[in-house]
This record gives sequence, C-alpha cells and structure tokens, in this order.
Amino acid sequence: MTVLADQYRSLLIPILKKQADDGCLCITPDLWTDKQRKIAYIGITCMFVNVQFKLETIDLCCSEYDEYDKTGASLHLVSQSFLIMFIIFRLLSMRLGHS
Repeated sequence: MTVLADQYRSLLIPILKKQADDGCLCITPDLWTDKQRKIAYIGITCMFVNVQFKLETIDLCCSEYDEYDKTGASLHLVSQSFLIMFIIFRLLSMRLGHS
C-alpha cells in the first residue's frame, strides 16, 4: 500500500507544484465527525482550474483527527503535517516569503 501511495505522490507533486508556482492552487481542509462512532476526521483537498478551464480536485488525504482542540491554529498545524508529505507547504512557504 505504501508503494502505491508513493507512486501516486510522485505523479501528483509536479502537477501540484506547477499550480502552486502559478499561484493557482487552492488547499481546503475539512473536518467532520462520525457522531455514532465518536470519531473526528480531517480531509485535505487541492483544487485548481486546468488549461481547458475544468475544475480539478485532488483529495490528498483523509485521516482521523486526534486533536482535542479544533481551533484554526490547531487545524493549521495538523494540515501542515499532511501537506509536508506532498512538499506543498515548502513550496507555498517560499512563495509567501516564509522560511
């Protein structure tokens, strides 16, 4: 399973890098709770419009959200840890002038 995930990441990175470099990448976190099982989840989706003007969406991840704190700051930290896996955070940080 890890090998397959790594293969997909290697295919996605150049696509997402180009969109980030062009300033056209939208990254959206989503939190929801399974009330019956009492489990919180986080998903992160990247969206952009391709050269044919079609909206593309890529679901980067979906995982249990273990943090008790659901504030924006906490969500930001958790989102960063997922984005680092895809090298997007580094690319966006460089674009925004953060180190």
